[in-house]
Amino acid sequence: MATSVASSGAAGAGGPNQSSWAADMRAYEREKRYNVEPHQVSGAMRNLPKGLIARREYAYDPLLGRFRDPAREAEQRRFEAEVTHGYMNMAKDLQVANQGEYNPITHEHMLAGVAESKPPNEWAGAAKVAFPTSAVDFNIVSNILHEDHHWGQPKHRPYAKERVPKRRMVPAQLHKDFNVLTNRYLQDHEVKQMRDQELARLEAAEKHRTANFFNPLTAKFVDSQMEERIRAAEDAHDTEIRLRGENSEPLTHRGNVTKGYDLITHRVHDPDLISHIVSAEHARKTRYATRHLAEQEVRQRDVEAEDALRQSKIDKTSHERYMETTRRGFDILTNQQFGSSRNQKARPPALTKPHADVWEKVFEHRDDLPLSARLPPRAPGHSGPSGSMSARGAPEVPTLRLPAQLSGPPSERSRRSETGSFRSRSSVSTARTPPPAPAVPGSPGGSVYSRRVA
Repeated sequence: MATSVASSGAAGAGGPNQSSWAADMRAYEREKRYNVEPHQVSGAMRNLPKGLIARREYAYDPLLGRFRDPAREAEQRRFEAEVTHGYMNMAKDLQVANQGEYNPITHEHMLAGVAESKPPNEWAGAAKVAFPTSAVDFNIVSNILHEDHHWGQPKHRPYAKERVPKRRMVPAQLHKDFNVLTNRYLQDHEVKQMRDQELARLEAAEKHRTANFFNPLTAKFVDSQMEERIRAAEDAHDTEIRLRGENSEPLTHRGNVTKGYDLITHRVHDPDLISHIVSAEHARKTRYATRHLAEQEVRQRDVEAEDALRQSKIDKTSHERYMETTRRGFDILTNQQFGSSRNQKARPPALTKPHADVWEKVFEHRDDLPLSARLPPRAPGHSGPSGSMSARGAPEVPTLRLPAQLSGPPSERSRRSETGSFRSRSSVSTARTPPPAPAVPGSPGGSVYSRRVA
């Protein structure tokens, strides 16, 4: 109700085209949120007890047709008398106004009682209603309407009420347009016969479509037009399902190989998509190759860092620890001598660097010397920088030596230093005889080490 009132108010204010959907929505919102239903604010329905209803029913006597209480009965009679007098006066006024001032039976003036209050000339011009002189609207002698045949003036003649006669219903079986004996139409027999045949065919076709609209053997509809519409609807439905499925797939699945290439017939449906996929794979392989090269480079740097860390740990170790084992000439655990024969143990390579002498320090950072100026490694038993190896088999670092053609004749000091260094090297390289094994008390054959050496 609130919606219709709001719409009509909007239309009356600005015109019939001013109401809109927004106005209807605002009216609907006001009706649902702000308007209060009357039954929600009204009080609860009064519950009348059965005793009260019985007392009220007993107050009236249905057999005598009066109230049992005399006072109430007198009040009801007075009220009914007032209502009756009011309606009788109204009927009398209507009779006087319609019929006239005199009683047609007694010929008495019906306004004699009110003539004193109003002059008779005021009642002369009272409106009167023409009373019809006949119950029919035509002259009963000439059977002509009163509009044309009447004793009064044309403008005072009564107008006939137009009456529509009741439609006459004739049974269809009584109305025949053909001869019942020859069964031929009375007019245009051939045309009507062709019409009947066409109508019979159409009616039979309609009955056939209604009863057998679908052929279960051929799985087709009988009506060709309906079959075409159903196929179009199925194709549209299948296309919609396929498009919705493609739209719901993630973006990574839309460029699949099967979208442009048939794996069974090996036919390419979309060459552009296939070329795009091939180029993407080539670019991906290129990125993988770049990644492998980068990983190999990182791995090489890690190996170099490990070698450098290992070499730095070795460089922190003094060369005297290696020289101590080398000067001894044998292994203190197995008591085997160092050498290259079958029963001798190979001397472990030196990983530490010996202390450089004065000339090595002088020519250490000189890059202008030729390769021939570098002297061979030191004597056996003394492993210098050229003998140092990394943990992963790094090449030996050569040591620069002073060339004979560049140094000139050696001085006395240099000869003494070279002689001392050679003596120290020869002393280191000389293999010492292991000390005799200590005698073990209670063993006539000697110690284990002495028996093993013998």
